[in-house]
Amino acid sequence: MTNIGLFGLSTVSTKLITFILIPLYTGYLSKAEFGMTDLGIATSSLLLPMMTLCIGDATMRFVLAGKDKPQECISIGLLVTLGGCLASAAALPLLNLGIFGGLGEYKAEFFVMFVLNVLTEYLSQVARALNKIKLIAGISIISSTIMGGAAAVFIAVLDWGVQGYWGSLIIGYGFSVFCYLFPGKIYLQIQLHLRDSGQLFIISKKMLRYCLPLVPDALLWWMSTSINRFFITGMLGVAATGLFAAAGKIPNILAAAYGLFSRAWQLSAYQEYGSKEAAHFFGTVFKSLNAVLTVCISALIILSPMLASILFQRQFYSAWTLAPLLLVAVYFSQLSSFYSTVYAASMRTSLIMKTTVVGAILCAGLTWLLIPKLGLQGASLALTVSNATVFGVRVIMARTIMKIPIDSFFFTIGALLLSIQAVSASFQVRGNTYLSLCIFFIIAVLAFIALRSDMKILLQRIRLPKK
Repeated sequence: MTNIGLFGLSTVSTKLITFILIPLYTGYLSKAEFGMTDLGIATSSLLLPMMTLCIGDATMRFVLAGKDKPQECISIGLLVTLGGCLASAAALPLLNLGIFGGLGEYKAEFFVMFVLNVLTEYLSQVARALNKIKLIAGISIISSTIMGGAAAVFIAVLDWGVQGYWGSLIIGYGFSVFCYLFPGKIYLQIQLHLRDSGQLFIISKKMLRYCLPLVPDALLWWMSTSINRFFITGMLGVAATGLFAAAGKIPNILAAAYGLFSRAWQLSAYQEYGSKEAAHFFGTVFKSLNAVLTVCISALIILSPMLASILFQRQFYSAWTLAPLLLVAVYFSQLSSFYSTVYAASMRTSLIMKTTVVGAILCAGLTWLLIPKLGLQGASLALTVSNATVFGVRVIMARTIMKIPIDSFFFTIGALLLSIQAVSASFQVRGNTYLSLCIFFIIAVLAFIALRSDMKILLQRIRLPKK
């Protein structure tokens, strides 16, 4: 709970700045320009695991395990990260391809942003491993504020457009890297001259064995969540990508909230895995997570038109009809992420990759088939189906590791009701508003019933006098 509170403080402040900036982006950037920035972020997400080999995940896991010297693990991870940053320069000419919607015009800005983003991600994972949670929260709050202020000046005042967008990210990420290294004193954990090459080779081999299966998984997961941008750009144009990106900002509200839970949950899962009560602990957390997610998603589907009227400017408002299906896609994505922690905690990361293959292939195929028939709604539906499939496969395969008790009745009814609510809202079925309200009421009642016994036990424990 302490970790959730600290991560929550940083996430809320960071995402608050992001949402404040949405009217700025949609007001001063055209649909094509906004689509280009979204393609840039999607491309960065694609390159990051390929160039860094997901070494940050291995660094955090091995430092937390405590079997090797943290300085050695951190230094090895940093060397791999820096090598990946240099290698990424070779991929820059590919940005001139048409599927990137003109991103090649900003290769230099994109490269600097990417390098600083990679270093920020790696150093934040090191900070988590070293239990510097307060440092992460402080840096996140200040850097996001600086990033937001720079965006307002560069885009609204100086009218730099897309170039101003990249400039604001560069300043924000650059500040984060500096703070992690020096005020955060992470530089003290970096050994420039590593000794005992034999031992270092063994550690490096173990770390790579852990993280390499995460690379294809990250790429496949990227395919199942971001490749639709390139299909949309190629089949409907970069302006359509801008609308799809705008619609994704509403589900990002929920994704931000889950992000703070996920970071705290990952640490707890690693610590609790292997205990006698681990399965019960995982099951209790899943039940609570599922109940909260269903209620929140149902509420956000109802509020989507109102949120769009606040966040989106001019021609972007119509994008809200894409949000309901994207919200259900995020629902299954977050439940899948919960189950990926089971594989990571058991050191069986190769299974994460296998479960993602199905979703990536399904998303690519369905997106290609459905866009000509349903337009942007086809891309949303394809993402929802693929994420739901990945979740189902992960649940089945996780039984070989840990038998997590799941309230099948509540999950099935909740997922079915959310799907009906999302489809009726996205396709504007007659009476969808009243239907959404009824579904929200039913889901809220079922969630209360599902959590009642756990909440009662929790309240009883809180009231017990300290011994």
